[in-house]
Amino acid sequence: MGFGKPIDHPELPAMTAHGTAVSGEAVRLVGDALGVELDEVRCQAEYAHTTADLDLGSWTIAAGCVAGVYASWQGVVGGKTLVELNVRWRKGQTLEPDWKIDQDGWVIQIDGRPTVKTTVGFLPPRISRPRPSPTS
Repeated sequence: MGFGKPIDHPELPAMTAHGTAVSGEAVRLVGDALGVELDEVRCQAEYAHTTADLDLGSWTIAAGCVAGVYASWQGVVGGKTLVELNVRWRKGQTLEPDWKIDQDGWVIQIDGRPTVKTTVGFLPPRISRPRPSPTS
């Protein structure tokens, strides 16, 4: 997807499109489910770099290299985006620009009458504790 590459690397868009291709398939699937033939499915990407060396334990992203990736997969009909799937990842706290990610999970929105919006979040599993036996 481009993490760790220089921010001006010419192959970043192709790396991101390849690394997130499953999102393009999801856009095609939604278009198919809607009974719509998409004219084009495209990936547009934006990047953020780290302003300081970023030690991730198993590898280090050097200052000035990609530590944030935003990919937008769009299904287009008649020049207008009909289906859109956006993902944003960041590594560390030293991004420029400093993208804020307010929550983990997915926001699913269908614009129409009515507009429907739902958020799917991910919670850690509950820790089950043994219950005391009735005789203790």
